[in-house]
Amino acid sequence: MRAPFGIKNKNQSGFTIIEIMIVLAVASLIMLIVFLAVPALQRNARNTNRTSDATKVASGVNECLSNKNNVVTSCNTTAAIIGSTLDTATLRQLTGVAVGANANGGTPAFPGDAATAWVFFGQKCGTDGSTFAAGNSQQFVVLYNAESSGGGNINRCVSG
Repeated sequence: MRAPFGIKNKNQSGFTIIEIMIVLAVASLIMLIVFLAVPALQRNARNTNRTSDATKVASGVNECLSNKNNVVTSCNTTAAIIGSTLDTATLRQLTGVAVGANANGGTPAFPGDAATAWVFFGQKCGTDGSTFAAGNSQQFVVLYNAESSGGGNINRCVSG
């Protein structure tokens, strides 16, 4: 026999609407945390790849200098670096690399996007890794941008 509305038999079981609402609220909170964390993790991974790419570019420039007896003018073009000492197919985030006069008309500056790296000789990185200044003729910098959490760019510098 069925119990009247609002009265529960001892052998009835199930969840109340309040219990279901609590479970849904907790699940929603967990989903919100995951959706907020994933973009930050992806951005950090891309920035790590950019740093790795910049280090590969610097290694390619160093290798060119080593092969050319440290004659900077022999390695101060994009063609001298790419293909002979740097395989751009191995780069994951910095897809555009330009050296010396091929980069920004030869004027040292940070690129305007997060997919480009520029190499300039006669420069050195600042101690914070986000600035550069004049150095000796054998020094060079790889300038690139990382993504910030606010959607802008953060200037980054790797010395060679």
